[in-house]
This record gives sequence, C-alpha cells and structure tokens, in this order.
Amino acid sequence: MSLQVLVIDDSPQNRKAICGVIRSHELACVEVADMAAAKATLQAGGINFCILDLRIPADDGDSSPRRENGRLLLQWMRKHAAYTSLPVIVVTGEDKGDTEFTASVMRAGGSAVTEYMTKSSTIGEKLDQKIEWAMNLCGHTVTKEKEPFDKEPRVIELHADKVLFMGAEVWHETGQDTSARDACAILSRRDKHGYIRLNGPSIAKILKRSGSNPISTPLNRLLDRCVAAATQKGIACERADVMPNSMGGYHFTENVRVVVIGDWATVWGIEPTPAEVAPASPVAATAVPVTPRLTERQQRIQDLKTQDPKLSNEQIAKRLKVSRATVVRDKKEAGDK
Repeated sequence: MSLQVLVIDDSPQNRKAICGVIRSHELACVEVADMAAAKATLQAGGINFCILDLRIPADDGDSSPRRENGRLLLQWMRKHAAYTSLPVIVVTGEDKGDTEFTASVMRAGGSAVTEYMTKSSTIGEKLDQKIEWAMNLCGHTVTKEKEPFDKEPRVIELHADKVLFMGAEVWHETGQDTSARDACAILSRRDKHGYIRLNGPSIAKILKRSGSNPISTPLNRLLDRCVAAATQKGIACERADVMPNSMGGYHFTENVRVVVIGDWATVWGIEPTPAEVAPASPVAATAVPVTPRLTERQQRIQDLKTQDPKLSNEQIAKRLKVSRATVVRDKKEAGDK
C-alpha cells in the first residue's frame, strides 16, 4: 500500500502542482486548505507525512491566512504523541530572509523530522529531494533514477488559449494576464546564435508592463509548472533547463523546441509554425540543431549597444576595460558592425 501525503495549502494551484510531484513517486495525496481541516484529517489517521504551507487560514471561514497559523499547527502536532515523529516538509514564501522566524519554525517542528524550503524552489528537484527524505523516514527506500532533461529535445507548444509542455498544460487563458505566453512567443525567435536573449525590462517594455509589475512573476510561475510536468514524467528538470535568466537575459535552452500554433502571435512579429512540422500532443520531439553562442564579452557588448545604440567602440572599450581593437574584433565575430 502506498504512503499517504497530506498537503496543507490554501492555493488550489499550489496544491495541484505539489500533488503532481507527489504522485510521480506513486504516493497518494490528500489535500486540505486550512488548519482546522488539517487537524481533522490527521486525527482520522492514515497520513504518513505532510507538506505544509505556513500561510494558511485557521478554518474554512477565515479569509485572512497568516504564517503564524502554520507554526501553531506544527506546535499542535508535536504536542500529540501520534504526530511527534511525523515527517513535515514546510514550504513557504513567508520567511523573506527572516532567519529568526525560520529558526522558530524548525524549533516548533523539530529538526530531525522537519524540513524547510522556500516556495521559489517548490517544484522540481528540491521538492523531490524532500519527498525522498520523508519517504526514507517512513521506511520506504527510494531507488528510482530520473531521465536527464537533455536526453532529447522537449517541446513547448504556444497556443492562443493554452501552453503545453511535453503534452501537459502549463498555462490556460483565463481572460487576464497573458504575459507568460506572450513572453515565450517573443523569446521563440532565433538568430544565428540560437534563441534570442532579452532581459526582464526589455520584455516588459515590449509587452507594455509597468515597472512595478515585473515579467519574472508570470514567467517563473509558468516555468514552475513546466518543471512539475517534467517531474511527473520522471524527468530531472529545473527552471534553468527550460529558460535560464543569465548571460544577457531570459532565453530558451537548446534542449527546448518552441512551436507556435495559430496566427495569434503575429502581433509580436512571430510567424506560426507550419502545420506540417508542428507536433501533435503528446509530443514526439525531433532533433534541434545546436548553434554557437556569443562569448560573455560579446554578449556584454550587445547588451550595452541595446541599452544605448549611440555608444561608440571607444566608449564600450572603456566600460569593459579592453582595447578598442578587441571590441571591433568581438563585434565582427558576433556578426555586428
């Protein structure tokens, strides 16, 4: 009989993503949204370990979840003999660098049977590792190995109303924010070096997002769901395997094949993928050619020119502390004038 995991989180989306990772381990999942429901489920018996979001409501009628409720629930559990050694994985975005709060949570839970992680790393390898830790404490030795992400190209399909990653839906149009889908469409373009790279402010400017509404929030949410989809299929995956934010900005890796379905993206200057080469879901991926990348200095030169097209070679050389001849050579090798 499989282990039963209690997921305590007031966000349906978070519970769905976490339960997807749990089920990839062939474990059963029980979901609750508040402290009162968690206590009732634990008292009913059969739970082997918990995944707890600290910021939860006290009960179904409580509209103001507080991080203190999660800590109180931990304290309640450890005061009852039946739950003193129950493994608990605390998953939260509430610490905000507050080390004393983190320490107080660990004291409440007991370090031997409590693990702590932030929500920014909830989905994927890190949650996998915590689940395996809990399974081992429950006497279930974990032996499964995950398929490497770069074993074959992974396909992401951009539709007008949804985004699919390896055949799993990771975004659905709800009549609200389409920035994650649109950013993916913009980043699907390629130059001779591979997928283009754009920093967050540049993407936000194209999408006409305000500075107080960074593109990182919807993109990271989408990437977390991509990681969850891969994990459910037994594939080792982190955000950076799909779309890292480094060396000049956000960009798809060469392990990802982006397919745009329909003509909705022409507003961003993106040509739809012809039907004869667009994959049907679930995806049967084909090889993706690997093209040379810019060196770090060439990328920095491009970034400086993007920020200020009027910069001369002398000014760039001064900023990078290299010779003008080096700048000219790097620009020539990168195909720039």
